[in-house]
Amino acid sequence: MDFKAIKNLTYISQVAFIMLTPILLGVYFGNWADEKLGSSPWILMVGIFLGVSSAFLNLYKFVMKAAKDNEKERQEDYKPNSRE
Repeated sequence: MDFKAIKNLTYISQVAFIMLTPILLGVYFGNWADEKLGSSPWILMVGIFLGVSSAFLNLYKFVMKAAKDNEKERQEDYKPNSRE
């Protein structure tokens, strides 16, 4: 397996983690707060909204950084050989 394939697999696993973690935390803490305060399902819905918003913001930042890194690698790969 080459380096680019491994790098792409790490990107996929990072995207899954970036998307799932904030959503699950929002659901967990929203449900917990609803149980404590007896305000079901309002805080849960706020938690879900905040989790999804955070997940997409994190995904956007990740994709922009990955695109910048990819462009930098392309420029380095196509540099002319200075020894000639």
